[in-house]
Amino acid sequence: MLGLPADDDDALDILMGHISPPKDGTIYFVEERDSVLFSKSFEVKGYLRYFADGSLEKVIESPSRRILRLGPDRVSIESGAKRVESSISNYPVLAGLRAGIVGIVRRDSGALSAVFEATIEEPADGWRVYLVPRDVTVRRSLPRLVLRGCGSDMTSVQLWLNEGTVEEMRFVPKETRDPR
Repeated sequence: MLGLPADDDDALDILMGHISPPKDGTIYFVEERDSVLFSKSFEVKGYLRYFADGSLEKVIESPSRRILRLGPDRVSIESGAKRVESSISNYPVLAGLRAGIVGIVRRDSGALSAVFEATIEEPADGWRVYLVPRDVTVRRSLPRLVLRGCGSDMTSVQLWLNEGTVEEMRFVPKETRDPR
């Protein structure tokens, strides 16, 4: 346990300073997603990459390769030979998500607090940060995110979507992941 203070703003400052930054700006993940088509869940594996200009890239390696790029002004999606690009202002949920993830990766509690209201818990198994988007438009599609971790390691992010779906991205060390 980190022994975080009761005040959520102070606790967020301390926690963000304590979280280990990703080595080389890359975070490997495994997601479990529900499939309406197949009536069961499936696993998605890939990595998140952060760039100094505040851009993010989510690369899905399996089950099929896809790339989502979120820049300060643009969003693009690549799947095979197909690429779609647009202004990020057309996607307020992605803009809010990008701003929040950049705040987390930069360990910048001020940037995170500008986009989300944070509530922090410190149960025996680690810590949790509940993030509720301040922007009502974003909150309609993404009511909350939950960051989970232990010590200086963030272990997962849950995205709670408006239709009641929860997607969880678990972070895995590069040396232990299986890209298949």
